[in-house]
Amino acid sequence: MSGVATGALRVAKAALRSELRKRIASISHEELSRQSKLVTEKVLENSRFKSSHRVSLYLSIPEEIRVQTWGILEQMLEQDKECFVPKF
Repeated sequence: MSGVATGALRVAKAALRSELRKRIASISHEELSRQSKLVTEKVLENSRFKSSHRVSLYLSIPEEIRVQTWGILEQMLEQDKECFVPKF
């Protein structure tokens, strides 16, 4: 890829990231909670999750708008599953 094309791609990616940040910031707390509950239910009902003894899980943090994963973590600990949290 040429330098011009690479530069244009970087600009386009930056614009897309900026737009996504704006959209995510506009999600209400209630909607985030609703979506998080749905994701948690789907994960906990998943046959692979149920049969797993070791699971990797990203933890949700308040500074970021993401799926709230604490309910999944609580269930993992109650079920004596090993939890791996990626370091980044």
